[in-house]
Amino acid sequence: MDQKLVRKYNKNVPRYTSYPTAPHFKSDFDYQQAISHLKNLDANQPVSLYIHIPFCEILCLYCACNTKIVSTQKPVESYLEYLKTELSILKNTLPGKLKVDHLHFGGGTPTTMSAKNFDVLFTHLKEAFDIDYNGELSIEIDPRVITDDKIDMFVKAGINRVSFGVQDFDKDVQTAINRDQPYELVSEVVQKLRDRGIESVNFDLIYGLPSQSVKTIEETVRLTKEIMPERISIYGYAHVPHIKKHQKVLEQYHIPAASERFEIFKKAKNDLMDIGYEFVGIDHFVLKNDSLHSSYKNKTMHRNFQGYTTDKNKTMLSLGSTAISQTENTYMQNNHDLSSYREAIDEGKLPIAKFIELTEDDKIRRDIIEKLLCYYEVNLNDIEKMYGLEQGSFSTELSMLQNFQADGIIEINDRVIKVQPECKILVRIIASYFDDYLNRVKFTHSSAV
Repeated sequence: MDQKLVRKYNKNVPRYTSYPTAPHFKSDFDYQQAISHLKNLDANQPVSLYIHIPFCEILCLYCACNTKIVSTQKPVESYLEYLKTELSILKNTLPGKLKVDHLHFGGGTPTTMSAKNFDVLFTHLKEAFDIDYNGELSIEIDPRVITDDKIDMFVKAGINRVSFGVQDFDKDVQTAINRDQPYELVSEVVQKLRDRGIESVNFDLIYGLPSQSVKTIEETVRLTKEIMPERISIYGYAHVPHIKKHQKVLEQYHIPAASERFEIFKKAKNDLMDIGYEFVGIDHFVLKNDSLHSSYKNKTMHRNFQGYTTDKNKTMLSLGSTAISQTENTYMQNNHDLSSYREAIDEGKLPIAKFIELTEDDKIRRDIIEKLLCYYEVNLNDIEKMYGLEQGSFSTELSMLQNFQADGIIEINDRVIKVQPECKILVRIIASYFDDYLNRVKFTHSSAV
């Protein structure tokens, strides 16, 4: 794709891990109304479960996540006590002991927990939910703080998928972002996990980092080839020092501009595809023997707060500060700050700080956006028939996309939109034309490229 097209169309838009996106969730809501959606869940349907651990042992300077740096287990253990209480409140709210076939521990750094504390937490989860060990049980790992006893505990708990924050293997890039983790360390930890039977591995890479270049990403992919994780995610670095002040430190280094970011991404994409990965979604690469590849080919892949997933459940229950739950008709977000999170739990309430109940229009537009982001195409005729809409309901959006068609970025034939393969990186921008909320609230989103 021509750099001129990137410069012409690139802009800041949501990542669309939900629709409506989180800035549009409402802080003024009826708590009992929100709770009613949990009470009325179908007890016979499986759900997904997300556990948020908002702690790290080392601050990575690129990070924009909600996390706190800790040097001991004491604050972690205090948080886990509240997490267990939140779990108890949730358990008493739900219509029964629900089956969980997708479970993910995220953060922060879940591996900040000691093996003992992880075991305590997992025991409480088993008491509250019916864990399906044939499902996908995953955890995010920082190889710098992993130990053999933690790995053993993950295996004992049934964890079968792990994700590593690699970002870039180049030493200068790692020094700039304060994440020194040499290739040898990552390779050793991956091998230990595989030796213990955990065969599904994901690497998170980032493009656009300080001191990063086409050359560093080329070497990162070369080293990644030595390990061949089943999945790779490549995200664009979001430089938001007005939100995360520690990122200001990174401005002493060269931070790639949009054109260079695009070249870095393009190099990574081409090299990964050359070694056997298929490019799915806007930022995921998978081996052809992976379940995510099958769901992509079968058009059963979905997108949620963990990115692209095989998870088909309509409900995701999320525990911990900042965590976002989803039901078929709602999103609910917990308190961001730990003090408000604790205060709500002390009152015997779930720590829901924001809530939104979806309208029919929200569901329709969510469907369109998800189809575009998962498969780079959407048939608006099918959407109109499925939801009983009048023909031509999206004529305004189609007219706004005419320039994209004229520039060869998309094809529009009989109201079917298809993104050209070489222009996939712009699909978030194309999807944003179906976002009816985008201009309602001023919010800083990340660059699409």
